[in-house]
Amino acid sequence: MTLVRPHIAQWYRCRDTGQLFEVVSTDEAEKTVELQDYDGNLDEIELSEWYALQLEAVDPPSDLNVFDIPPTGEATGGEGDLDDVNRERYRLTEDSSPGGLLADGAED
Repeated sequence: MTLVRPHIAQWYRCRDTGQLFEVVSTDEAEKTVELQDYDGNLDEIELSEWYALQLEAVDPPSDLNVFDIPPTGEATGGEGDLDDVNRERYRLTEDSSPGGLLADGAED
């Protein structure tokens, strides 16, 4: 049984299984905790199940790459690269903010 409360964005290790996961949300009304494991799989458990686990708070995995940007050509399904995506998403304006880029629909 654990006395560790679930904290969003905190990583935990189950002492019984060694499984690593992060708490991504909690729902007090439904009394559930949503978890995401290292591979990105989501799971939802009851709060009562959470407290039945043997858990310890741990640092995020050192090899976790949250900024996994696809290589050139994959971002647009093989056509173009990330720069093409960004050019479509942003427009240059003469009176824009520093850097010369304004997001589409953004106001000065």
